[in-house]
Amino acid sequence: MTTPDDRVVGTVRWTAPDGTRHEDRTLVAPTLAAGDRIAVWTDQHHRVTPPPLTPSEAASQAAATGALVTLALAGAAGGGCCAVRAALDRRRARAWEAEWRRVGPQWGHAAR
Repeated sequence: MTTPDDRVVGTVRWTAPDGTRHEDRTLVAPTLAAGDRIAVWTDQHHRVTPPPLTPSEAASQAAATGALVTLALAGAAGGGCCAVRAALDRRRARAWEAEWRRVGPQWGHAAR
């Protein structure tokens, strides 16, 4: 299996600092031969994982996340304002209608 950047799945083996040997599969350059050394990152369970983000990648992700959260909060606030306004408008319309029913007959018949 190849990827868009022409890497292939290969088996990698390494020895952890405590001396235990591990094996996993990861994407490697197709030009590598058995026994070539490569750098791999592992998690606490000794599974191969992508390398950590660079400072610029972390900053970009933080900025994008902040922008999305800001937009989501603004949308929620705007939606909440619209919902409150609609409820108040309905309440005012009912109050006007009740008031017209009460005072309308005092003014006589409406012109047709």
